[in-house]
Amino acid sequence: MTDMEDEINDLYEAAAAKRARLSADWPTAAQVGMGMGIDADDASRFVTGLRKQEALLGVYMTEPKHHWRYPTWQFDQDHRPIERFAEILAILRKYGNYLDDQGRTTGWGEVEWFRSAHVLLDDRPPYEVVQEDPDAVLDAARAEYVKDSNEGGF
Repeated sequence: MTDMEDEINDLYEAAAAKRARLSADWPTAAQVGMGMGIDADDASRFVTGLRKQEALLGVYMTEPKHHWRYPTWQFDQDHRPIERFAEILAILRKYGNYLDDQGRTTGWGEVEWFRSAHVLLDDRPPYEVVQEDPDAVLDAARAEYVKDSNEGGF
């Protein structure tokens, strides 16, 4: 390996370690479903369906085995997706650069958007605001991503 390849490999490993730390307390699909009151036998399948319908944000993990984890800040106190979350996610995915050429995402790009300070939210990251004011986060997403429509844009 060249020095540059070693450096890139080190960066990938550091990013993977940081993602693992960040998501360590985020629930799995089965845990989310059971928190919603879904029977244990159906919980994972139900939540996976919500993720595939883009109603929930899941992040793809490879360790210790391939699975999805779900950021806790997208749920209300009753463990349900917060109001307007699917709309926010739809804007990110439709107008942002988060999907690969097959229309798939690991979810990590979206998490980076939610965790980055946003000027329209008084420099707070969207994940800190979304539970208390989902409309403000929706407006910020529209302003940032929906540039050529009547809905917003800079």
